[in-house]
Amino acid sequence: MEEHKRKVPEFNSMFSNLPHHPRFTLRLEATDPVPAFIDRRWRGYAEQKRQALQRLTGPLIPFAQQIPPDVVFALPKLQEARLTLLVQLLRQREEKQEEVKMDRLDVSFSQHQQEKEARLKKIRNDYVICEAKVR
Repeated sequence: MEEHKRKVPEFNSMFSNLPHHPRFTLRLEATDPVPAFIDRRWRGYAEQKRQALQRLTGPLIPFAQQIPPDVVFALPKLQEARLTLLVQLLRQREEKQEEVKMDRLDVSFSQHQQEKEARLKKIRNDYVICEAKVR
């Protein structure tokens, strides 16, 4: 939008610093960015007709035969079975994740305990050596 504005000097107040006598005015340029060969008329009715035709036409690949009723009624049962299976798989996954987490905690705790024992052993040995030197 900035490229369509143009500052035009006001000759009577060109050197004025007063706000009520501005140096210039802003004017919009009359150039049109849309080329002349593009139709500027509203194309809404043609678009509405195209949408109506798309709604009225059938699918591109029509069904050769209807889906049997036993298949239609079996779909909810299949979905329920699938849902129960997914719930079971999720429970198994959570249990395995919990086991892995506990194993990691056990390993981490045992490593921490071993490091602690090693530090205490070193401190005891240093204390015994120092005590033996003192006597």
